[in-house]
Amino acid sequence: MNFKLFLISGFVLCFSSLKAQNVQFCFQTGYGFYDMSSAKVITTKSFEQLPFDAKIISNYPTYHYYQPMIKFIGKRTDFGFVYLFQTTGSRISAKDYSGEYRFDSKINCHSPGLIINQVINDYGIIKMGLYMQIGANFSAMKLNEYLQIDTISRSNDYKLSASSFYFEPGLHLVYPKDSWGIELNVGYYKEFLRTDYTGENNSIIPIKKSFNESDMWDGLRIGLTFTYTIPERDTSNKD
Repeated sequence: MNFKLFLISGFVLCFSSLKAQNVQFCFQTGYGFYDMSSAKVITTKSFEQLPFDAKIISNYPTYHYYQPMIKFIGKRTDFGFVYLFQTTGSRISAKDYSGEYRFDSKINCHSPGLIINQVINDYGIIKMGLYMQIGANFSAMKLNEYLQIDTISRSNDYKLSASSFYFEPGLHLVYPKDSWGIELNVGYYKEFLRTDYTGENNSIIPIKKSFNESDMWDGLRIGLTFTYTIPERDTSNKD
C-alpha cells in the first residue's frame, strides 16, 4: 500500500467536500491496553539473567494515549484526519548500599491516519455510531541500562525503530450540545504488516508477523473525545 497516496487521496476527498460540511475539531484521550508480548519477553529475560536480586517495577502497562482530530461532518457520516500518540515502557530496578542497577525501556508510537464515523441510532440527546480508523505506525524504542558500584558507574543506551499499519473499528456514544460535544469511544486496535525493531550495530528485536497473533500495540482502546464544531457557512443570498 502506498500510504502517501492514501493520505493525498484523503486530503482531496475532504477538501472537495468542505463546502458542504461542518468542520469539527476533536481531542481524544483514554487508555490503551497494549499487548507488547515481544517487548515483555525482553524485560523478563533480562530480569532472569541478573546475578543479583532485583524487581520488575513495570512491564509495559496500560497507559494513556492522545489523539487530536479534524473531521468534516455530514448528516450521518463524518470523515477526517487523526494523529495518535501512544507510549508505554518497563523498568527493572535494584538498589542497596553497594550500588544501583536500572534497565529502562520506553516505546513511543506516532500514527497519522484517517477516520470515518457512521451514525446508526439517534436517540435525540445521544447518538450511537460506528467508527473505523486506518493509518500508519512509526514506533521508536529506547533502552537504557545503568550500573553503579560504589563510585564507578556505566550507562548504555540503545535506540530501535519499526513501522507498521493499523486499523481500529469501534463503537461510540455521542452527546452533542450546541457546538460542543463529548463522546465515549470503545474500539480494538490491530496492527498489520509489522517490521522488526532494528537499531545500530545490527541490533534487532523480532516481533510477531502473523496477522492472527496479537503483539505490540494490539489491544482494547477506551477513551473520551471532546469536540467543537464550526457551523457551516450560510452561503444563501440575503435580501
